[in-house]
Amino acid sequence: MGKRVTLVLVISLLFLACGKTSVENKELTSNQKQMVGAPYETEMDSRGEDALAFIRSTETDLGIVSRYRRQIVKGVNHYFEFSKKGTPPMEITVYEDLDGNFTITSKGVLE
Repeated sequence: MGKRVTLVLVISLLFLACGKTSVENKELTSNQKQMVGAPYETEMDSRGEDALAFIRSTETDLGIVSRYRRQIVKGVNHYFEFSKKGTPPMEITVYEDLDGNFTITSKGVLE
């Protein structure tokens, strides 16, 4: 009989200990709300600067970078939006592979 009471007490204590877990409900930051694998706006770092230098070495007269986004894939997609007075904005996407090589994968006028 004493063993049963001890067993019931131990099981009860285990259930009580597990039941005291609390969950904190916090507001997510904008970076945490990003969908995994989706392009996101960020400050341009040295990798972005290298991708921009690659674009400028092949393209001329693009204007200023008005928006920069990045997407992590098997490598990195760098999305640059260029603005120039008197022309519609243009977006150029540069893919950076895992070895650091750059390729322009798309280029087009934004409407």
